[in-house]
Amino acid sequence: MQYNFNNLYLLSASIRRDGSSRFGPDTKWGVFPSVSAGWRISEENFMKEIGFISSMKLRGSWGISGNNGIGDFSHVSLLGFDNYSFGGAASPGQVPTNFANSGLSWEESETLNFGLDLGLLDNRIYASFDVYTKRNTDLLLNIPVPTAIGFTTALTNIGEVLNKGWEVELNTRNLTGKFTWTTNINFSHNANEVVQLGPENTPILGGDWDIPHNILKVGEPMYSIYVVQMAGILSKADIDGGAARYGNQQEGDPKYLDANGDGVITADDRILSGHPNPDFIWGSPTASRSRGLT
Repeated sequence: MQYNFNNLYLLSASIRRDGSSRFGPDTKWGVFPSVSAGWRISEENFMKEIGFISSMKLRGSWGISGNNGIGDFSHVSLLGFDNYSFGGAASPGQVPTNFANSGLSWEESETLNFGLDLGLLDNRIYASFDVYTKRNTDLLLNIPVPTAIGFTTALTNIGEVLNKGWEVELNTRNLTGKFTWTTNINFSHNANEVVQLGPENTPILGGDWDIPHNILKVGEPMYSIYVVQMAGILSKADIDGGAARYGNQQEGDPKYLDANGDGVITADDRILSGHPNPDFIWGSPTASRSRGLT
């Protein structure tokens, strides 16, 4: 649905119902509404006398979208090939390869956005500013489970993540005519936080190297870096003084932080050491010049 009143007030709304065969028959459908509104302030009568403002628009939007980005048939138990002992010899067979979850369903993302567009001097200077919040719920995550059930992880809907941020974009037409020069600059910031992880908010460890090196933890950004920190280089004085070491480390090897103070360096000395996301992103994707020929 779209509505335009006198080219001043704009309204748009929609609702969709999507189904995915990646979920079970009782959970395959999701309903996703959205609505947006705009106010062309520059078209109001009280703005006509302000000549240097070419355009000004205030806008806002709200909506929910769904994510089904998982493997096909992940809600049922799939079979894979493996060997088993039969008559004293290894024989080929099939075994379940995943934990079945018939209740698996859509991950939902709710976004609220407010923005202002402003054009000055016949739109030779044009700026856009947005501020937003984005809340993801029922995340589709593989969580650790007791190995006694036959698997190490299970895919489930769990947790909540919040993103808050803002974006600024500036476009200028510095020179016009036969010789033109335009620039584009953008600057943005996003803060990410895990809000909830299941009933007990148990942290989830992850990573593909050696021991888990990232973590999902309430109050921290997603996949925060979780490692043993290096604190310098081992010296002879460190070793003589009983500094905590990893295995049979010698003088000249890395010196690690004994975070738990037990006198040895192990995986238990991992601590939060940052996050993988930049605090700010900026750039100038376009800066063009051209010269006309006669």
